[in-house]
Amino acid sequence: MTQKEYLRKAIEVVTFLFAAFSGYLKGIAPPEERSATFATGLASFLALVIFLLISGVSRGTAPQKQKALWLRLAAALFVVCAVSGLAYKHELDQLTFPYPSDSDGAQYIAGTVPTQMAKPYFDKDYSASQVVAKFGGPENKQLVWTQESINRAGMLLTTLYLVLVVSLAATIFSLTEIVLPKTASNAT
Repeated sequence: MTQKEYLRKAIEVVTFLFAAFSGYLKGIAPPEERSATFATGLASFLALVIFLLISGVSRGTAPQKQKALWLRLAAALFVVCAVSGLAYKHELDQLTFPYPSDSDGAQYIAGTVPTQMAKPYFDKDYSASQVVAKFGGPENKQLVWTQESINRAGMLLTTLYLVLVVSLAATIFSLTEIVLPKTASNAT
């Protein structure tokens, strides 16, 4: 297989990973267009790199010797995937809000530190959506939370998403090294 064919095949595998399960991985990306596009794009490239690394490491090695290694690696990566998945879901619930609040509207990234103007509303147990509505909607959320805390929340969600997707991809790719038989065409 030529390098060009090998790269094409790797891209097909990663594309399949992101399209599988009705686009689930894209659907759980951090909300807001810019964050989602960045996170899914970077995750795709990282998954491609992981696939190529695992394929490169597994080339030319005796399959029997490597099965135990791939199994241990897959188990460790699966634990990372499970823990990061739960952490991501928890933080996604904590750091996002729907708007408008009375429907299944779009999700937006919230901050963690309210501004002095918004703090009284949170003290009165208003929901994030209600407070954002009082300040004119999501385009004014920097009036509700400090911009730094909004940026930090977005970075945390993006980081957890990347850890989740990359560990999931690496788990799947490691398991394929155990399950799929080596053939003459993919051993070279």
